[in-house]
Amino acid sequence: MSPANIVLLGILGCSNDDGVKVFNTQPEAIITSHEDNDPILEGYWTVFRGSVSDANHDYSQLTATWFNQTGEICPPTTPQPDGTVECSVQATIYEAEITLEVKDALNATNSTSVPLSVEPTEPPVAQILSPNINGSYYADYKVPLQAIISDAEDVPQDLSAYWESDIDGILDVDAIPNANGQLDNAIYLSQGEHFIKLFVEDQSGKVGTESVSINVKPHNSAPSCSFLLPQGGGVETYGQVVIFQGTARDIDVPYEWLTVNWESSIDGEIGSSQPDGTGNVIFTTNTLSVGTHVLSMTVEDEVGLSCTRDILFTIGNAPSLEITQPSDGSSFSEGTGILFAAEISDSEDLPSDLVVSWTSDIDGALYEHSPNADGIAQISINTLSYGMHNITASVFDTSGLYTDQIISIEVNGLPSAPEVLITPQNPTTSDDLNGSASGSIDPENASVTYSYSWLLNGSSTSHTSTTLPSSSTNRGEVWTLRVTPNDGIVDGPAGENSVTIGNAPPSITQVSISPNTPTTSDQLHCSAVASDPDETPVLSYSWTLGGLEIGNNSTLELLTVSISAGEVISCSVTATDSEGLSDTNTATVAVSNSAPLISTLSIVPAPVYLDSSPACVLSATDHDGSIVSEDFIWAINGVAIDIGSSTILTPVTGAPGDTLSCEATVVDNIGASATASTTVILSNSLPVITAQTISPDENITASETLLCEAQAEDLNGDIPQLDIEWQDLQTGQILSASASIDLTTVSSLTPDDYISCVVTATDAHGESSVSELVIQIENTDPVFTLETMITPNQSIGLGTELLCEAEAEDAEDGLLNVSFQWNNGSQIIGTDPTLTLSQNNASVDDLITCTASATDLYGATVTSSAEIEISEGENGQGDTGNGSNSGNGTGNGTGSANADFVTITAGTFTMGAAPGDQQADSDEQQHTVSLMNSFFMMTTEVSQDDFQALMGYNPSSVYCGSDCPVTNITWHEAAAYANTYSAQEELTLCYICTGQADEVLCESPSDPYSCTGYRLPTEAEWEYAAKAGQSGSFWTSQGGALVPAGEGFNCSSDVVLSSGAILGDLAWYCGNNTTSSLRESGLKEPNGWGLYDMHGNVSEWCNDWYTSSLGTSFVTDPAGPSSGSEKVKKGGDYFGLPKYLRASYRAIPYSPDAASGFLGFRLVQTAH
Repeated sequence: MSPANIVLLGILGCSNDDGVKVFNTQPEAIITSHEDNDPILEGYWTVFRGSVSDANHDYSQLTATWFNQTGEICPPTTPQPDGTVECSVQATIYEAEITLEVKDALNATNSTSVPLSVEPTEPPVAQILSPNINGSYYADYKVPLQAIISDAEDVPQDLSAYWESDIDGILDVDAIPNANGQLDNAIYLSQGEHFIKLFVEDQSGKVGTESVSINVKPHNSAPSCSFLLPQGGGVETYGQVVIFQGTARDIDVPYEWLTVNWESSIDGEIGSSQPDGTGNVIFTTNTLSVGTHVLSMTVEDEVGLSCTRDILFTIGNAPSLEITQPSDGSSFSEGTGILFAAEISDSEDLPSDLVVSWTSDIDGALYEHSPNADGIAQISINTLSYGMHNITASVFDTSGLYTDQIISIEVNGLPSAPEVLITPQNPTTSDDLNGSASGSIDPENASVTYSYSWLLNGSSTSHTSTTLPSSSTNRGEVWTLRVTPNDGIVDGPAGENSVTIGNAPPSITQVSISPNTPTTSDQLHCSAVASDPDETPVLSYSWTLGGLEIGNNSTLELLTVSISAGEVISCSVTATDSEGLSDTNTATVAVSNSAPLISTLSIVPAPVYLDSSPACVLSATDHDGSIVSEDFIWAINGVAIDIGSSTILTPVTGAPGDTLSCEATVVDNIGASATASTTVILSNSLPVITAQTISPDENITASETLLCEAQAEDLNGDIPQLDIEWQDLQTGQILSASASIDLTTVSSLTPDDYISCVVTATDAHGESSVSELVIQIENTDPVFTLETMITPNQSIGLGTELLCEAEAEDAEDGLLNVSFQWNNGSQIIGTDPTLTLSQNNASVDDLITCTASATDLYGATVTSSAEIEISEGENGQGDTGNGSNSGNGTGNGTGSANADFVTITAGTFTMGAAPGDQQADSDEQQHTVSLMNSFFMMTTEVSQDDFQALMGYNPSSVYCGSDCPVTNITWHEAAAYANTYSAQEELTLCYICTGQADEVLCESPSDPYSCTGYRLPTEAEWEYAAKAGQSGSFWTSQGGALVPAGEGFNCSSDVVLSSGAILGDLAWYCGNNTTSSLRESGLKEPNGWGLYDMHGNVSEWCNDWYTSSLGTSFVTDPAGPSSGSEKVKKGGDYFGLPKYLRASYRAIPYSPDAASGFLGFRLVQTAH
């Protein structure tokens, strides 16, 4: 507001003896209803309010006047008793500034002004819905008046409206809109062309209009109609389509304004339709019920006048018919009797009242009859003409309804029998029989084919071609050729012809003598090739020399005949059959000198080695002379190396596996010779193992690494290859195939077992020798991995409870059970891990000793002791130490963090997917892991309260209570928290970190197990702790459990694990977390090692970089890859599926820079 110039209108003064003057003060005015530039709507009444006052006048002595830019807008008024004034004005552009002026009784004035923003307004909008220019209206029917009105500033109820006709004037209807601005009225209008106008006025006085021109006709006439189809009194089968047809007319409106409804006296409304552009109406239905219907056609115009026409029409069930014989598409031969049969039924008539007719489209009507009492109608007909027939069976009931069925059959005309010929007409067994057929004619002029079959003595054979080979015939047999014609559909009558097989003479086609260049000492063989198609002829032989017979068998020994080289011998062979027919043929050979004969040839001695002198030994004879010379040639692999009956072999001569041959030649006195050869394979000399040792060779335990060494040589000059193999003699298992073996990797070995080192020496030719040494495994003494320690170990007094701890393991037996004994001097005062000091077992200044003993399975025992001194009596105060391993201290925040830890004892377990786990992924490879150090682990995840206290901030987005896990932290923030926790207990920091709060960056330790401070668990430590000594995916009180097949993605609360345990009792997950939000830690059952929420609620950061392959080999204290892009997180979360909660699940690693509302952490500390 801006104050106006102050004008002093009058001064009232007086004087007293002291000469003091009194002045009138100006009144004050304030506009309270509006501020500078407030908007007001043009044309709308606006109330301006203000307040006036005066220090030396009552309100009743003041007057207030309101002005706009043109002058006074409200006359002067006296303010209310509280000084308030107001003025109501219908806003115009002149109200751009309003002034309130106040005047007191002494005419002193003051004023104040407010500049305003006068916003222009829009007139209302009217939209006429009815009547419309295309409508049809009548003087004897009310015309609907419907519209929608609206205004940008006013609600519909604040608008006023009325209708006006240029004929009937302002229309007498209540044009009051509803909340949606709808007007809905109706009124009779006079006949004629009306210009209808709707007026709408808003509160500012602005008016909007909408108009429409319509024609009001004098009076409406009813439509006319006719029902043409179906015809009255007609009948149709139930389920068949019935066509309704009629006409509809109306002199007032076009055809498309008419509606036609169809009704049945039985079925009620059955449908509706509209006339086409010519007034014709068609409707179809197949849903009419069985019975006699009164069918009605009703034509209605746009205002409800109608025309109705009715007919009677019957719907019935036609009789049923099914042709059962013959089947459709059957073929029959001409003249064959064909059985026609059908099954007939009717729901109204008896079978005897039905009439069945059979017709053919070729032969016409065939038969008409009634079915028997069972509804079977059948006839047999054998007079059908040949051709393709359409056979129709029809059945008629007493009401005229009928059913028919058509099948197609073919009646085929038969081709005539053919004329059959066989050549030759007088065959013998050497002749092939050739048959032919011709002359068969088909009445349909179809192409005729022939099939052939040969009959032997009237019986069928397998021969079906036009030719019968001579090899199939015998003398005296009668063969008949039967030829059957076929027109492509059916066989016709067959034609036949027969012949008898006669005798054929034998024949000799070849005679030969072997050998074909015989010597005087040979045996001659005479052979002949003879044949007779009827039988096997008898062969006879005749040997002749110089015209004289010298033999009559197939063979001839020349040693028994006086013959000289150069003479010629003949052999004649005669073949004769059983009927005396014969054939003869002859062969000759000339006799020559007999060559010597080598009967045996061998190389001795056998086998033959490279360092030997083999000899070649033979035995030879000559029939007609004497042997005058013997010669020998030696060769290796075909290359001659020596001559003579013997030779000397060396490694230079050849090699094992080479072929040594000896070729011998003998010559007789005439110069004829004989040659023979024999071979042997040079044998290999086996390599020799000259030395074998095992080191060390005594006091060998399962923790040793053994080395097996050997030496070998080979007489053939080869350098033998040595192969070494270690074997468990108890099981036969091969332990290693290298010279050295680390016995710690052989889990099956136990003390007193025997193992052997087998050395195989193999030469270049694959020949080998074997040597074996055997050793026995001795037992290894146990060792303490955690020496005995007593807590507390300071300020000990009577009443103090002491805890003795120690851990021992054995190379063969793994972790061992440890027994404890408490001594006060020589007195045994306890055998449990804990001991409470009292006056009954100790006094001040006594030395109390705890001795831990560990014995392996083979009786070896070791001990470890610790002692403390009692320094105070009962109720004394002392340092309780850090036996519980709970961390307390101050970090970067304003307070300290507190957490409970449990001890996780070192051990060996199977990491990765549990046996039989059907939910396992490819990165969950099973492998054995040994954790060599016990460690302390938080029983729950780090809470938001502890994180806030230690770090000075809380990154979580959801708070669920004092034990609510901290979330939305990166891996770096979790590592920084571990460092801060270590610092408050003055422990070594495990991580190297830079930066603060959510901008911190940390590096992993190269060996997390060696760090003495707090850190994130390795993946192996986390999974080992989650499984808690069981082999399943979940620890349960019933044993290790798996997620059953089909349940991995089951987001319901009733998931039952394989052990019978309820998953929802162990973890928060998608199936039981109905609020889908974070929960406080420790609300579910702990596992067997006292750890809560290892599954579900929030996933937990691990120290390791992620790798997709953990391998399958045994590993000790794994810490993951040295680098990577994603860190491992484990355990699943409150929104996770059962599959993702498994202890081995690891498929969704996370960037160490990323944070999530589903991800938290817990800390561990190596127990050094």
